[in-house]
Amino acid sequence: MVQQFINRLDEIKSLRDELSEKRASMGIIYGRRRIGKTELSLRLLKNANGFYYLAENRDYQHNLRQFQKVAGEYLKDPMFEKIDFTSWVDMAEELGRRLATERTKTVIIIDELPYMVEHGVLEELQKAWDLHLSKSKVFLLLVGSSMSMMERLTLDYKAPLYGRRTMQLKVEKLPVWHSAKFHPRFSLQQAIEAFSILDGVPLYLQQFDDRLDLLRNLEFNYLRKDRILYEEAEILLRLELREFRRYFQVLHSIASGNRGFGDISSSTKLDTATLSKYLSNLKELGFIKDDLPFGAERARLKRYRLCDNYFSFWFRFVFPNKRLIEMGRLDELLVTIKRDLPAHVSFIFEDIIRDVLVRYFGYHDAKAWWNRIGEEIDIVALDTIHRTVLFGEVKWGEANPKDYHLLREKSSLVTIPEGYNKKYLIVGRQIKKKDELEDEKVMMIDLKNLDDLFKKKVHLG
Repeated sequence: MVQQFINRLDEIKSLRDELSEKRASMGIIYGRRRIGKTELSLRLLKNANGFYYLAENRDYQHNLRQFQKVAGEYLKDPMFEKIDFTSWVDMAEELGRRLATERTKTVIIIDELPYMVEHGVLEELQKAWDLHLSKSKVFLLLVGSSMSMMERLTLDYKAPLYGRRTMQLKVEKLPVWHSAKFHPRFSLQQAIEAFSILDGVPLYLQQFDDRLDLLRNLEFNYLRKDRILYEEAEILLRLELREFRRYFQVLHSIASGNRGFGDISSSTKLDTATLSKYLSNLKELGFIKDDLPFGAERARLKRYRLCDNYFSFWFRFVFPNKRLIEMGRLDELLVTIKRDLPAHVSFIFEDIIRDVLVRYFGYHDAKAWWNRIGEEIDIVALDTIHRTVLFGEVKWGEANPKDYHLLREKSSLVTIPEGYNKKYLIVGRQIKKKDELEDEKVMMIDLKNLDDLFKKKVHLG
């Protein structure tokens, strides 16, 4: 499999800018697992002097000695490896002394920092930085996958390393227009469908082959016990969640369509206090997020949703059908997926359009709208510069003039800021009878329009 490195131009520029600073630097890179943090940090070493250490979930002395070995290999000094350091502080003193004569900064990358933290290293790293490394020509780059732990241990004001970092990068998932570059043979429709299954996670995107259609990719590269996508969801959840079964139950409930607090409570049989704690922790870990309708401030209209397309697909199609997969009855499951995938993609397609409106059309606060009696509008977005409220209907299918007229009627249900004008948006894979929708107040977008837009905006890194 060819390793692809798509986009990340802003992140690379930030790292290179920090490397060019004359002072010592401490950078923090964090984000969900499989997002490409390691590859991003290693890119910096392609044009800089330095070394990379992958921490292990082992004891204090093991990580100390292994780091010492890697540093010695970089220094090309066998004697450095033989010094009997008693602590990270002692080693940092000697390492800083040897790097002080370097003409340029040395990049030191420590990946999977949380493994070392669990064995009491963080406080010593603080001392090592304060006493020695901060006075050397060093760019210390700390990388970690446990987002909540990285934020708590490095960015929180009570953390030992708080106030010492000179930069931080949260590596986000790729948007669909960059994710599509992993599969250049796919049409935009196929790329969006793949995105709804894999999300913008580079490692997952690399598992699909754009010489195969979507169902064949699922058959050969996902729904098999020897493929990483099949067990990945459960592995990641076990790594992040100590009370795995309870949290799994909550996530499964949300993924199954129970998005209100009461519905989740009823389906999981968890009491209010316990469920509140689990939902709060899942939000902190980045698995779910609150979903409020446009303009709403009352929590009673709040819904919960999964933050990850891969998990959404896995919980909807894979977990409930593991028995079929284990028995090799993939044909039955693929029939179900082919039938129900459009409904799954439709929900994600709405998110894509909201993102497009914010990034490319100057809107902000682009959300769905709903009320207590079940009336909904896919998109309501504000343009404060032109004092406009945009109402949108999004279909993963064919849109037509009837959708526009219904949208105009529903828009009267929403309270908008005084002095703002209304505009309308109709989105579909195709739009029927476009000529009947020629109105200055309505914008129409189909997949061809989106494809043209993405080709103009996307850059490869």
